[in-house]
Amino acid sequence: MQIRFPARHIAVVFTLLCLPAAAESFNPAQFLPISASIVRVTATQPTGGASVGSGVTVAPSIIATSCHVIREASDIQVGGAGGTWNVDAESADVRRDVCLLRVPSWQGTPVHLPAPADALQTGATVVALGFTGGMAITPRFGHIRALHDFDGGQVIEADAPFTSGSSGGGLFAKDGTLIGLLTFRLRNSDHGYYSVPVEWVREQLGSEPEWSAVHPLHEGGTPFWQGDNDDLPAFMRVADAGDVQAAADSAPRANDFPTHARSEYVLGCMREHNMAQEALYKCSCAIDAIAAKVDYETWVDLSTVANATTIAGERGGVMRDMKDGRKLIAVYREIQDNAKKSCFLQ
Repeated sequence: MQIRFPARHIAVVFTLLCLPAAAESFNPAQFLPISASIVRVTATQPTGGASVGSGVTVAPSIIATSCHVIREASDIQVGGAGGTWNVDAESADVRRDVCLLRVPSWQGTPVHLPAPADALQTGATVVALGFTGGMAITPRFGHIRALHDFDGGQVIEADAPFTSGSSGGGLFAKDGTLIGLLTFRLRNSDHGYYSVPVEWVREQLGSEPEWSAVHPLHEGGTPFWQGDNDDLPAFMRVADAGDVQAAADSAPRANDFPTHARSEYVLGCMREHNMAQEALYKCSCAIDAIAAKVDYETWVDLSTVANATTIAGERGGVMRDMKDGRKLIAVYREIQDNAKKSCFLQ
């Protein structure tokens, strides 16, 4: 029996083996300690309901988050490092959607804020860190798609996805520097995810924040990204639904892993990790990371070789003796290991 791989797939494999030095400098594992500075924000409302978001430690005992997460709160707690801590005061800039929380007993390490002169560039690698679905910190990787000048800063549009529960989390450069707070997704779009700039956080920190007791933020208007179309910043305005669709059509095509392949991977991964609920998010993150690295056909080829070599006897020997088989297996394992490491799967 002889198995042939299309030349295109072999080219992809060796491209992965020979990544340029610039790509190798990005180490997803460096975000594991940074994640300890991300907290879950739970905002309890006077009616008894609650909203959940994320926050970033930006100074000793100070958390930055999105005001819309805590807008209706009469009591706020942050969770991290296996415990919960009470917020004793808040400082709100509702229009910019940047709120600071003072948590005297929180000992988390502040993240690194860039120098004011540091400039962002479109195409740069970014990492979104927040509590996906309010359940677990799940890193999402992507790139800056556009920078929108607004109110003395640059609102960051990226394709690193985040969901409810992640609002107020951090958008980081590949060196681990905080560059923005995860804030909103454009209506009717699955491609554009927006973060307010870290400059706004720095300005609020540097102006001696005016602290007040935790209370519903009914004053101060609404965040700049909410409201009627005519009231939105120019970069968010659309004439009609057709414009939104045109923007979506011009975005990069999504990777091509079918739903059944993703489901099979996640179920197998969860079994490996004792079916813990948290594993659902981390395993989903891993298959997304894999699908962003290789196309589906190449992944099938690589996994076929890697799995077939474990077959005893002559059938497995065919694969073990295949030319370049060890290199293909090494690529397969490297992609798997990097995906699991980047998604905090041990």
